Amino acid sequence: MINGCEMDPLKSSYETFDDLGHYLDRIASAVGRVTMQNFGIDPAKYAEYAVAGGHAVQLTNILCDVKEDFERWRVHIPQEDLRRFEVPESDLEAVEPTKRFRDLTRFQVPRKRRYTRRHDVLGKRVAVPGWRKATLGIGTWVRARLKLPLGR
Repeated sequence: MINGCEMDPLKSSYETFDDLGHYLDRIASAVGRVTMQNFGIDPAKYAEYAVAGGHAVQLTNILCDVKEDFERWRVHIPQEDLRRFEVPESDLEAVEPTKRFRDLTRFQVPRKRRYTRRHDVLGKRVAVPGWRKATLGIGTWVRARLKLPLGR
């Protein structure tokens, strides 16, 4: 987790989704592994839950914080995706999202396992309510304990 936190000031962008994956593992999946230990779950045995949950939550955070991150000289959306959808970095600080930016965020949605369905992340901050976070956390814990597959 410390390595992940140290990456933010040192690395301002990621070329590919695989490159971003290293950051996601350190900043988010590590939290899942530690949390599993707190619940008495073997993180090595159920690593896929920590990875999937961490990636989904962090990708949601990335999309919610696009504008704020850009203002701090960070772009967590992979550069290859920006190029693919022809989104200039200046669109990341726009007041209203462009059609290209909306297309880009729609592409990102499956990556974050559909935890949010809203694409206008520039105009208003999107947040998951606390009750929903608790429900997801408890559901994930139960699925891990019962050795059920990931997903809904």
